[in-house]
Amino acid sequence: MKLKFCLIVGLLLLTSSYTKADELISIYLNNSDLSPVRIKVSTISTIKFKTTKLVVTNHDNISNDFYFSDVIKIAFNEEGTSITTPNASTASISPNPVKDNLMILDAEKMYGSDICIYSVTGTLVSKHSQWNGESIDVSHLSPGIYFVNTNSTTLKFVKK
Repeated sequence: MKLKFCLIVGLLLLTSSYTKADELISIYLNNSDLSPVRIKVSTISTIKFKTTKLVVTNHDNISNDFYFSDVIKIAFNEEGTSITTPNASTASISPNPVKDNLMILDAEKMYGSDICIYSVTGTLVSKHSQWNGESIDVSHLSPGIYFVNTNSTTLKFVKK
């Protein structure tokens, strides 16, 4: 719930009166061969969180549905003409799904940061201060979907 609330607040801030025409929401999906879905904020009419998906509707009432299980990351930026998000993290979770210990790969920019793990309801379930690249024990977590967050990077993993 906390994660949904944060996303809603972020989207409201982006769609307020000072929004620039080229601001984008980039939605990164599981299939890494494809570029993220980019949607101009100025074209968005509504954003709804349904039980299993995010629904983004434009002013022409055309909807894009994104199932939560497919969404890797949602990024907000002002780079309407860019091909990639500046300073985007290439970090990933391995193995995914994970049973006991997860590794965050290609995460050098995250070293020294606090790593927080949230449930899909937005509840903080684990925090690791001054993380230095070691594996993270998640054996105590119940099976389900979780998010690893630090600085501006959010990664999703499935706990077996």
